[in-house]
Amino acid sequence: MKVRYIKNKEITGSASKLNGMGEVIVQFDDGSADSELVSELEVLVEIEIKDIKVWVSLSKAFKHHLVITDNHNTEFFEPENEEEKKRGYRL
Repeated sequence: MKVRYIKNKEITGSASKLNGMGEVIVQFDDGSADSELVSELEVLVEIEIKDIKVWVSLSKAFKHHLVITDNHNTEFFEPENEEEKKRGYRL
C-alpha cells in the first residue's frame, strides 16, 4: 500500500508488513527502508465511491477498518469485501 509521512508529505513509499512493535516496515521510493510508527504515517485508500482514493492517517484507517490485518497481525491491506471489513481482519 502507498504510504507517506503525515508531517512530511513529499516522502512516500510502500508498506504492507508490521514488525510486531506498533511499527510498519516502509520501503521508501528512494530505495531505502525503515520501520516507522503507525501514528506517523498516512495511507492511500479507496473510499466508498470506487476508483477514488484518499490519504487517511494509518491509525484512523485501522480504526475504521479501511485497512485490516491478516489473522497473524503481520501484514495489512484493504479489505476485499464487506465481511472482511466488518470482521477487521482476513482469515
